[in-house]
Amino acid sequence: MTDNKKSFLKKHTVLPAIIIFLILLWISSLTSSKLLHKSNPKIGVLYINGVISDVTTPKILNTLDKFNKADNVKGIIVRINSPGGGVTASEKIYNALKRTKKPVYVAMESVAASGGYYSAVGGDRLFANQSTVTGSIGVIMHTIKYKKLLDKIGIDSNVIKSGAMKDIGSPTRDMTAEEKALLQSVISDMYDQFITAIANNRKKLSKEQVRKIADGRIFTGRQALEASLIDEIRDFHGVVLAMKHKLNLTNEKVTLWEPQKHKKWWAELSAKSILNMAFHSLSSDIIHSDAAKQNSQFLLMMS
Repeated sequence: MTDNKKSFLKKHTVLPAIIIFLILLWISSLTSSKLLHKSNPKIGVLYINGVISDVTTPKILNTLDKFNKADNVKGIIVRINSPGGGVTASEKIYNALKRTKKPVYVAMESVAASGGYYSAVGGDRLFANQSTVTGSIGVIMHTIKYKKLLDKIGIDSNVIKSGAMKDIGSPTRDMTAEEKALLQSVISDMYDQFITAIANNRKKLSKEQVRKIADGRIFTGRQALEASLIDEIRDFHGVVLAMKHKLNLTNEKVTLWEPQKHKKWWAELSAKSILNMAFHSLSSDIIHSDAAKQNSQFLLMMS
């Protein structure tokens, strides 16, 4: 068989196969959705693992949205193992949990600190292991300055700006007193939002009581219970039992739905990735690369 014929067959068999596969995926997803709404009662398990960021939060919120829309998901357990992360990303999770109409219990694992705790207080009841590390209530901003290094190697930096504060936090010069005051006001405002959220949801604690322990210190689960930062000491299994009792489902078969943990192999394949594979097989080997450019002056974290 000639090379031209081989190329023709390749082009006219791969793409139809990909299209058929996409159609089967779509039908399968519809079938799974229908089965979900017809099956036994479920408790949705939402995982918050690692650093909370603008990259990880959309997937978390998407899973929460699935639980809210599924009629047979009766309650939600948020399983947190996170040292914190971005301020806004943590706030988004907190707000989404507060908007949820179904019961929300939080199961803290090894770590649920700073932004992890901020997210947690959006739940109805908070549970932790005795040795869980939590607390670390506060906001921190890091800046890096390498002006002396540039001076040493003879490199100057020239800045043209529209206002005095436009290059605030620049690593190429000393920070002024006015700039430090401005950044401190931003941190203080975010900190106030954090402790207000805690006081609004931990009914045994006033805002002033929260402020006294919100100096960045960490707590074990037992210490957090004594400080009224959590409600009970229970492991994940115990939290599941507590949720079943809350829902009056102790004598019924209840399934834990964990879409973030248990994914079928095809769920990892998006239509875009499949089409990209098809394009690659039908075209010449062209590699497109994009250089990501970042110019961040400082990092604002809840950690």
